[in-house]
Amino acid sequence: MQTGMYIRDFKILSKIGEGGMGYVFLAEDEMLGRQVALKTLNKQFTTDPQLIERFKTEARAQAGITHPNIVTLYTFFKEQEDYIMVLEYARGKTLRQMLTEKKKFTEDETKDILIQLLDGLGYAHSMGVVHRDIKPGNIIIDETGRLKILDFGIAKILGDRNLTKTGMKLGTINYMSPEQVMADKELDQRTDIYSLGVLIYEMLTGRLPINTNTDSDFVLMKEIVEGEIVNPKNLEGSISDKLSSILLRMLSKKKEDRHPTCLQVKEDLFDGRVHVVQTKKEIKITQPSNTSVHTEDPYSPEMVFVEGGTFLMGSDDGEQDEFPVHEVELDSFHIGKHLITIREWGAIINDISSSPFDNNNFPIVNVSWNDVQEFLFKLNDKTNKKYRLPTEAEWEFAAKGGNKSKYYKFSGSDNINKAAWYDDNSASESHEVSKKGPNELGIFDMSGNVWEWCQDWYLEDYYKNSHRINPEGPSKVSKFS
Repeated sequence: MQTGMYIRDFKILSKIGEGGMGYVFLAEDEMLGRQVALKTLNKQFTTDPQLIERFKTEARAQAGITHPNIVTLYTFFKEQEDYIMVLEYARGKTLRQMLTEKKKFTEDETKDILIQLLDGLGYAHSMGVVHRDIKPGNIIIDETGRLKILDFGIAKILGDRNLTKTGMKLGTINYMSPEQVMADKELDQRTDIYSLGVLIYEMLTGRLPINTNTDSDFVLMKEIVEGEIVNPKNLEGSISDKLSSILLRMLSKKKEDRHPTCLQVKEDLFDGRVHVVQTKKEIKITQPSNTSVHTEDPYSPEMVFVEGGTFLMGSDDGEQDEFPVHEVELDSFHIGKHLITIREWGAIINDISSSPFDNNNFPIVNVSWNDVQEFLFKLNDKTNKKYRLPTEAEWEFAAKGGNKSKYYKFSGSDNINKAAWYDDNSASESHEVSKKGPNELGIFDMSGNVWEWCQDWYLEDYYKNSHRINPEGPSKVSKFS
């Protein structure tokens, strides 16, 4: 492809990369007015049925996963003899470029990157896709710190055995897992966890966990399978004992000894979960992500966008109805920036006699679930919008900071006095909204001050059978909370 030429509605701007199977071009989608990346299969491979099938497999793998930390596939087509994928154009620097510039990352910097990688890969794994080529060159980070995983070019769709019968070693040797080197035909998500361990080890120590002082691929592969991993803390004393222990487990030679999932790596990284301390029933409202959130009218509450994602819901050390911990996936939504105030309630419901407070910026309290439904019905009628109570899963995801979570013990801080009104600092009274600090998403009072209603019915053992995607609670009620 030449600069300036057109492929359908895409004008080629420049060549931005190439790999073992083909080339990547920056192009302008003139129909939609956006820049995209076009990935093409090298013409010398277009007569090889197996490589064509592998390229198609990549497209199928990309099409099945939509996540903020994974490059999005827009479309895939064949144009004459060219097989072309149209991908999201990810701006920024590759992690390889950043490692060349920085040499090492601090533990905090590394954790920020690791969390995003675990989120993206964990989602891909939940969709049955293993990347198999995690390395610094396949990760790009923009100037805001947002990360994208690139190139599922040798991804394996679990259950599709036909593409692996040749025993080909697909992957970059330095970041290969022992089972990849041994041409194990039953690769699963643990091979990505190993490769991710190699990458994080390099970020923290400035070197790989294996001895790479050789030009022999055979010696390298033998080192991966048999070589001893030096404790990263012995190379960089500032690394915490916890992170060193996690890395050594990720780098276990036997896949059975590694974390089985990315989510369990995250659990090891961050022991604390959000523990909500509350005193009275109150409400926070939500609406779908595709709903307008303009607040120019006098009735619409101020809303915060919560980007969809995957998280671990519940607690293994809390109340009976909080376990087991289970994975939940949510679509994007908006949630109220703060609790509904007396002023906001009074603008819709003329009667504010339930409130014991004179200050209109205090939360409305002593209202029933049915009272809230009446409020929402009238609010939607006045604004022509679709407000509702959040589900319990939406509320917990937002309280934990969503995809921006820093895994604080309380919502927005490890210091309870900065995050919440609670027994020791509240004099057992409710307080004006938004007087404590916001959480990572800019939402206030998600820990402490008052209890909050959710949309769900209550069932004590619901978590044992909860839906994984957008759970809405049980269909029947056992008792009210």
